Amino acid sequence: DRFTRLVKQGQVFVLRDVGRFFGDIHNWTCEDFKQDPEFQGGAMSLSYTADASTAAAPLGGDWDQVKAASGAEDADAPQQAPFYWGIKDVQFDDGPAAQYNWSTAMLDKVHSLTKLPSFMHADCRGDQQRTPEFWFTTPGAGAKAHVDTHVQATVALQLSGHRRWRIGLIAPRRLPHAAFLFTDGAVYKRGTWAPSHVINLEPGDAVVFGPGFVHETKNEGEGCAASMTFQFNTPMAAGLYRTFLPRFRRTPDMHESWHLLRSWAFLGQFHAGLIGTAGRGMEAEAAAEYAASLFKAVDKDGDGWIVEDEVPGVNEDVVAFNDVDGDGRVSIDELQNVFTLWATSEKAVVDATPPQLMSLHYSPALEDANYGPWAQKLQKHMRKTLKKEAEMEDKQEL
Repeated sequence: DRFTRLVKQGQVFVLRDVGRFFGDIHNWTCEDFKQDPEFQGGAMSLSYTADASTAAAPLGGDWDQVKAASGAEDADAPQQAPFYWGIKDVQFDDGPAAQYNWSTAMLDKVHSLTKLPSFMHADCRGDQQRTPEFWFTTPGAGAKAHVDTHVQATVALQLSGHRRWRIGLIAPRRLPHAAFLFTDGAVYKRGTWAPSHVINLEPGDAVVFGPGFVHETKNEGEGCAASMTFQFNTPMAAGLYRTFLPRFRRTPDMHESWHLLRSWAFLGQFHAGLIGTAGRGMEAEAAAEYAASLFKAVDKDGDGWIVEDEVPGVNEDVVAFNDVDGDGRVSIDELQNVFTLWATSEKAVVDATPPQLMSLHYSPALEDANYGPWAQKLQKHMRKTLKKEAEMEDKQEL
């Protein structure tokens, strides 16, 4: 259907007046949350503040009287920080549940108040229950422009009040980076962000966008605004990943997607034995030959097409990633084109990465490095790489 097709393509789109399809929570106001006996004992945290502080405030308190500057270096950006209620994290042992007095009963009540719209895949109900988060903003408050590292698409439902969204895909890169480029408000400082979408949500409206989109919110109404957000896995934005594969692979903020891209390019057949050989990328001619042999091995019935479940590992997302013409199956020409795109992009990244940073590729340590002892080194490397990219742009213009 249209919803599924748009998500697979990675389109940014708005659903008007759909709140009722998301359950009884669809028209809750900030005051409703403050007065609810189950919720009011829990606390929220300030987010996107100028000093990165995360002060807690009880849901049942006078948090809507709190003013905290965002420090956003953009006059049109939100100048006040929002409040965040990440009740989804009560499910995790290392989450902040105790710090904010959250309980599983609160999450259970969220589950009872929500339902999944029929236009979404039934499997997404589990995603909705695992990843709900709530945002509360007073006039002028909102989230600074940033990119989330998760690999799934996102749906954000406006429960009450009015919010403006500015959204734009991560920029193309000529070189691979190791330092995160799209942390909170970073695009304002570089002055390089040009949002492709400016969207105003009224109560009951929802916006859907894929991974890799820089996004910012701002309450442009006269009162408090409440919203609910969650991510969903079905379908994945496979077409978006394919179309913009080089920029995803060169942008470390999207490092969680790198394993997916590699697995999908290998038709779900990638294994540890390929690391250091085909798994490090290759030139175009060699990539096309490899893809032909891979196609032959996976096309078990020899009919010249690869379809979902043809062999273990070939799922809906694998097919969608390699299915350029959208007919629901993969031809050898399609696989050769997509695999060559992945392989040449991968080789370019490997060749341009300094040896001392190579170990961070495909490693969980990349995120830790961006916030730990390596952070200063990575920031220095980022500045040098950005300068090189600018010089490359200048030469091309000449």
